[in-house]
Amino acid sequence: MYSAELSWLFESLRDAFTDLEGYGFWKEEFFGRLGNSASRYLTRNSRTSAKTLLLAVVHEAFCILEEMEAGEFQVLPVSINNAIYDDIFREIESEGLADSAEVDEFIRSLGITP
Repeated sequence: MYSAELSWLFESLRDAFTDLEGYGFWKEEFFGRLGNSASRYLTRNSRTSAKTLLLAVVHEAFCILEEMEAGEFQVLPVSINNAIYDDIFREIESEGLADSAEVDEFIRSLGITP
């Protein structure tokens, strides 16, 4: 669902983040988290639009950027079977996961009804 729109957004975010320090090291975690955030949002909001889904992913990108700026962005030094930190530890700890209400509030703050 909305694969063309998500592909466009991922490419746009790649272009925006590619010059940040360490991109080659953390890009798998970055894009994995963006994908996970899209999947989680779709699971919680089965009746969503492309616009709100893309905004949910943008919200995650902002969260990642804040973690990077604070020196708190976690990545696995080695990925086994394409696993990322988000897949293993965040689900266990439920840390940093933006709940549906937080994402919806972000979308509303932009003047859009989710």
